[in-house]
Amino acid sequence: VLLIKLIAVFNLFSGGEYYINVIWFSFLGFWGGYYFYRLFTTVFSGYERQMAAVFFFFIPMVFWTSGIRKDGLIFLFMSLIFYHFYFFLKAGEWRRLAIVVLSLFMLFLVRNFLALTILPALLSWGIAEKTRPPAWKIFSIVYGISIFIFFLSARMGPIDFPQKIADRQQEFFRLQGGSEI
Repeated sequence: VLLIKLIAVFNLFSGGEYYINVIWFSFLGFWGGYYFYRLFTTVFSGYERQMAAVFFFFIPMVFWTSGIRKDGLIFLFMSLIFYHFYFFLKAGEWRRLAIVVLSLFMLFLVRNFLALTILPALLSWGIAEKTRPPAWKIFSIVYGISIFIFFLSARMGPIDFPQKIADRQQEFFRLQGGSEI
């Protein structure tokens, strides 16, 4: 639904021209690569050319983040999440945390399972950055608790996550085409 609404907004400016809408979507996908590039050049300085080649000229990335697809939006929101969360941890600016929350919400609207998957990683990263014990212990504990909550939802939660995954898998197996891929 988000994709359709976004196309409707773009149609206001493009007059319904498909190829102009493709340019708008490619423009959004570009900013995903830009923010990922900025984050990586901040963390790994000295490799700017190699990272520019990966983020702006790597053919699969260019393909999947251009055109009218959800992938460009997903890449944009994930890039915004990681970029602003990194700088929130460094400087503690609450504006950056607001951008992270908004980007997580938008990612949830596009691909909810990706947003839910990123939450334990962000929580682990934030705790590890602020407390400074060995990061592997924090990640192990947070992911252990996340897995426990995932399976506990089958008995106590309003949403049965394991059953949702089983239902999705059964829907996939019912598809016609004769390919397991």
